[in-house]
Amino acid sequence: MHTDLFKKKLALPKPSSSDELSRWEATRRRRRVLLGEWEQDLNDYISRHLGTARQGSWGPPSQALNLFKSIINQLAVIYDQDPLVSNDELLPEQAEYVESLMLWSKAKHHSKLVLGLRESLIRIHWTPGNHVGAAGFYLRLVTPDYVEIETSNDSPNNPVMIREALIRTDPRDEQEYWFFDEWDIRDPSNPTFKICESEGGKDVTHLFIEDETYSYIDDDGRPFLPWVLYHAEDTGRLFDCYGWNELLSGTYELALLWSYWVHIVKDASWAQKYGINVRLSGTSLSGDGRAERASIETDPSSLLMFEGMNGEAASLGNFVNSTDPKLISESIIDFSSVIIDNIGLTPSDYQKTVSESGVAIKLKRESIRRMQKMSEVSFRKSDEELLTKVSMINNLFTENIKLPVTGWHIEYQSLTEDNDEIKSKLELNKSLLDLGLITMVDFIQRMNPGLSREDAANKLLSNIEEDAMFSKIRRVSLEEPKIEEEPIEIKSEVEA
Repeated sequence: MHTDLFKKKLALPKPSSSDELSRWEATRRRRRVLLGEWEQDLNDYISRHLGTARQGSWGPPSQALNLFKSIINQLAVIYDQDPLVSNDELLPEQAEYVESLMLWSKAKHHSKLVLGLRESLIRIHWTPGNHVGAAGFYLRLVTPDYVEIETSNDSPNNPVMIREALIRTDPRDEQEYWFFDEWDIRDPSNPTFKICESEGGKDVTHLFIEDETYSYIDDDGRPFLPWVLYHAEDTGRLFDCYGWNELLSGTYELALLWSYWVHIVKDASWAQKYGINVRLSGTSLSGDGRAERASIETDPSSLLMFEGMNGEAASLGNFVNSTDPKLISESIIDFSSVIIDNIGLTPSDYQKTVSESGVAIKLKRESIRRMQKMSEVSFRKSDEELLTKVSMINNLFTENIKLPVTGWHIEYQSLTEDNDEIKSKLELNKSLLDLGLITMVDFIQRMNPGLSREDAANKLLSNIEEDAMFSKIRRVSLEEPKIEEEPIEIKSEVEA
């Protein structure tokens, strides 16, 4: 029985080594920020900068500015439209069947995991069908903080062993515990699948399945893993859990600064009053433990009561407000730009705005499109592997429709241009055309990315011919029609 790993409140299992544990913890920290579950992490981070009493006076930290999540969400556009899948051997009924599998239904969310965590995996399940559903495929997203992977020396990017930590119901007491599922094809002549206890590693496969024969064998008799590993980019390393760490660290720093901004607007955006030889009435203790302090709630409309001390002269006054929320928010914007610049984006790639919900960084569509092109190479490799393995598993478990295993190709649909982009590009290219710096063929190519020069020239000739034809039709239609009068025959009276 598989359970939602993000919601289950069991103590997390430990991997086989301290290095793997460090990787898991780093990935989990990123995942919590990506999924918006980082309040405790943010509290811990702020506590390292502030004393307990000062942190208590700030109140809850502001999570309104999550730069990490915002940037990843904006960049995860590769599956905004379903990719175009092709295979020269695919028959129409096979193509219809592949489309019915809904392979891309979770792809949008998965792309966020891949970009944010730098890696993520898809486990391909074939369900035999039962009283709640028919037989078919199920693709499960698995983040790398629950997985250990080994690769071969000959192919360092291709897994040959995968261990996944997941929760199962133990048939011995019907309680849920962590177990490790281990898929191992390091020895091609003896592939294995095992279920082991998370503590001690005892093999308990027989408790869960009767036939322990390894099922995933291709037509050539070679074992394969029903898994596909996705990388945000090809770094030459199996895991890149510290990639773009500047963006992650900067997100915490920005959240600290924005929490301070909320604090000064809420608690310190007016001139502070003071009293000499007076005592403020009505104070009360607030906070717990070391954060306990004497305070009184105030706002610009409140009236504070003071008592004189020791019969001496007393006075009241106020300090000039030393904080400027607008200036601080502008400084936060400038700091966010420094963070963005460190991940390969330039100031021309984004816009900065300030609103009541926080400092927003909005990427321009052309920069998103450029980043999408950079990630397509890595995603295409994994998606084509996914199609291959789906076909292999389909051919193993069903007799209905067989699918070609090789020859799969995938193309991603680029992010469409909005009206402002089209208008801007049109004005630029028209200026270049008027200056004689480009030809009409160049103009057509620039307005239609991906069009070859030959096709652009043919399109221009076609346009000229159509314009000439329609101009001729228009001239004919605008000419005054000639009225030919019939001759009138005049007869004499005699003839009449």
